[in-house]
Amino acid sequence: SCMVGKETHNSSTMTWSVLALAVLVAVVGTRADHHGHGHARHCNCNTAVPRGFAANQGAQRLLQIRVDNQEVKLSKGVHSLHSLQHKVSTISSEKAANARRLKKIAHRISELEGNQCSDSEHFACEDGSGRCISRLLVCDKIKDCNNGADEDTHMCQPPQSGVRFEAHVTPHDAGCAKRRISEFQVTIRKVVTNEYIASRPRIEASILATSQAGGRSSQEYFTVKGDWDSSHQTLVLRPPEESDPVGLICEFDGVDDDHCDGAYYNVHTREKCGHFTFTKHTKKKK
Repeated sequence: SCMVGKETHNSSTMTWSVLALAVLVAVVGTRADHHGHGHARHCNCNTAVPRGFAANQGAQRLLQIRVDNQEVKLSKGVHSLHSLQHKVSTISSEKAANARRLKKIAHRISELEGNQCSDSEHFACEDGSGRCISRLLVCDKIKDCNNGADEDTHMCQPPQSGVRFEAHVTPHDAGCAKRRISEFQVTIRKVVTNEYIASRPRIEASILATSQAGGRSSQEYFTVKGDWDSSHQTLVLRPPEESDPVGLICEFDGVDDDHCDGAYYNVHTREKCGHFTFTKHTKKKK
């Protein structure tokens, strides 16, 4: 009877062990399945084939969608770039315009108040040092001013050959001239730079002068010589005839290259008389 009881006990223990093992396997399987499904929900593989398409058609469609999206992004990027370029261009234009205004104001102040240099034979560096240099040192490709003002690119550029300036003169502005000229056309024919005096290029020009007398109009043509004063931004044309000491002078403001203040100029006394504005002639586009 002891043996029977012992066998019954062993059988019962084995049964419970089998049941426990089965439950454990079931639980592990359920967790594994649940874990797998969890990863499937987080997958963003985007490999689903649209309904109604074959596998290759679906892949092509997905590829086209992605290409279209990239084109949209690229188009937006190009638009943003163009917008930025426009803003930069506007800022640069405003900066250049403001710089031109400041230079014009500085030129007018210098005309009214003068500068630190005692005479017109010297150039004011205006770099805060109060330094004046000989105007012969201007535009000689050597910076004598601390700020390099004596070698300013714009200032050292003389009028170009072929440029024509026109001026209309009223009787009130005729001044000391013997001829009563109503209109000037001055054309720069030749510009010659001397390497030893680079600041004073020689100028050859032609002048077509229109006069009004007795209700009639007449024209005279002259070939004249002169020079360009870089330090003062001034064009000086000597008289066409030795018997007449009056030539022409035209002063630029260092900013506006299309206009200059003209006057008659006595080469002996250096006195100016009359006043008229020369304007650069521009060819009309056809």
